Amino acid sequence: MLAETSFLIDLLKAKKEAIEFLEKNTTPLLYTTEICVFELIVGAYALRDKPEQEVQKIN
Repeated sequence: MLAETSFLIDLLKAKKEAIEFLEKNTTPLLYTTEICVFELIVGAYALRDKPEQEVQKIN
């Protein structure tokens, strides 16, 4: 399954709908793109409130 940015953000925020979707649609591997990772990191630093902690969640 290829996870896009908004879905990954929902997972990082522990949104119920995203977690339930992932549990119902489990596959051996979950993929994303380098672009999505870049967007997540840029977003973490844009928050300006402990971005290092947010980046650790992404890694």
